[in-house]
Amino acid sequence: MNKKAQISAEFIIILILLISVFVFAVFVYGEQNTGFINSRENFEAKLLSEKIARGINNVYLDGNGAKTVILADKRVNDFNAYISGNAVIVEWGNNYVDSSVLTSNVTVNSLTLGQFVNIKNNGTGIEIDNS
Repeated sequence: MNKKAQISAEFIIILILLISVFVFAVFVYGEQNTGFINSRENFEAKLLSEKIARGINNVYLDGNGAKTVILADKRVNDFNAYISGNAVIVEWGNNYVDSSVLTSNVTVNSLTLGQFVNIKNNGTGIEIDNS
């Protein structure tokens, strides 16, 4: 075997090894990045559900006539929030988080994320609607 052929073969082997290491590194980075994105979405959803639940609980505890306005900010586009029983539920994709509320007597006229939300105690229950 001549020297040029040996150098070319060694170069190809080293190049294949380097490409393999690079592909592996990109794969590992992609997996970690996906986990980070999922964690961030879960955290943002939990913050949103707790913010809405805190508003409902405060108005409920303050009694008849109490009201507050919160910004139901939406940092992730596919969040959907609703009230079910004694919980505020925020869904996205196949995931959800919930936060407890003190009363199940909550009427939701409208709850659009990304807007201000009025929460008021009308004496018979809690009403929620967008401003």
